[in-house]
Amino acid sequence: MLNRKEEALLKKLKRSEQRLIAAYKLVALGTWDWDLVTNEQAWSDKTYEILGVDSSAEVTRELFESLLHPDDLDYVREKLEQGIAQEDDITYGFRIIRPNGEERYIYSHLTFEKDANGKKVRVLGTNQDITDQKRAEHALRESEERLKAAQSLVNLGCWDWDLKTNKQVWSNETYRIFGIDSGIEPSRELFENLIHPDDLERTQLATQEGIEAGIDFNFEFRIILPNGVERYISTHVGIKSDDKGNSIRLLGTNQDITEQKEIELRIIHQAYHDPLTQLPNRMKLNQELESLLEQGKETGSPFAILWVDLDYFKQINDNHGHLAGDAVLQEVAKRLNAQIQRGDLVARVGGDEFIIMLQSAGNAQKLNTCAQKILKEFQQPILFENLLLKVGTSIGGAIYPLHGQSVEGLFRAADTALYQVKEGGRNAYTLAQLDC
Repeated sequence: MLNRKEEALLKKLKRSEQRLIAAYKLVALGTWDWDLVTNEQAWSDKTYEILGVDSSAEVTRELFESLLHPDDLDYVREKLEQGIAQEDDITYGFRIIRPNGEERYIYSHLTFEKDANGKKVRVLGTNQDITDQKRAEHALRESEERLKAAQSLVNLGCWDWDLKTNKQVWSNETYRIFGIDSGIEPSRELFENLIHPDDLERTQLATQEGIEAGIDFNFEFRIILPNGVERYISTHVGIKSDDKGNSIRLLGTNQDITEQKEIELRIIHQAYHDPLTQLPNRMKLNQELESLLEQGKETGSPFAILWVDLDYFKQINDNHGHLAGDAVLQEVAKRLNAQIQRGDLVARVGGDEFIIMLQSAGNAQKLNTCAQKILKEFQQPILFENLLLKVGTSIGGAIYPLHGQSVEGLFRAADTALYQVKEGGRNAYTLAQLDC
């Protein structure tokens, strides 16, 4: 019979065992015991459940190893040998394939008992099924990899700027977009050194206004890579503020939109330029003239146009074919462009008609000088496939506001002057009359 003290100790031990069993169940922990001397093993019910084996099956090392994933068998054996050889406990993870074919991830912790001589004679282990956690890790890793792949696919890089410490963090894709080695510490100075000089002030202003307003913002700018290549970047910036509403952090994305921008610029160019000569077309000319007209109304500054028509161009097409005609038009465009100054513009407005916008030729004398240079330039024939093709020019001029106070008015005045030249024998210049 047990005395009171012994009964109390027994009850306390049972309660402790019950709490331990409850704890094992709570963390889905299975235990096992392996006698290294007799090679006998024992598994807890939870271990049977984790391994997917019927609890009536005889426990052996061979049974356990038959459950191991083939790719992990040698690894588990090595870890066991390592544990027996070292002093400390050992922890490791591995995969099993249950009898029903299901693959599970297991986390094991092994501790060892020694005999009086210090030799390890017993292994006490725990197994925990961590499949759900492992799959979650894999899903997260795959999600991160997909995000990285997606960011790379759309040339999207991320960055983080702590306004208090002035520290920045760039993603690998941001480094790649900027053509910078990822070992270089990111900084605002490094970033601004990459920005195209013409876009730096605008970028700084947009950033400062965004910080002061505490509102997310977007802008586009160009960078010049260390190798000299120019790229277009689109940036979105999110603002993080403190409790007082002060901006304390910027979280941004940079996207390389060079290809899209080049396509956009090509489309815009095609919309506003003649495909043969690459000169501005009438639409572009009208826009520039309207802008110059508004400026002229505000400042009173005069400007002028010359309407240039090619003489005998039809004969070139008829006698030598359209390839010769196209070559002549391209050469005419080149020669006319050579006669203008910065801010002026040459546009092709018809088959063999061109209009020149001249900002600085706002009086009759200057305009006459420009026209005479053009007439002289076309005294030289145009070479095409060993043929010297002669083409002349008839030119009519008009000055704002003297001959018209609208774009249409200037066109009418210059066209009338051009008609007078044609009627008078061609290959000459005349200025519009005041009554136009």
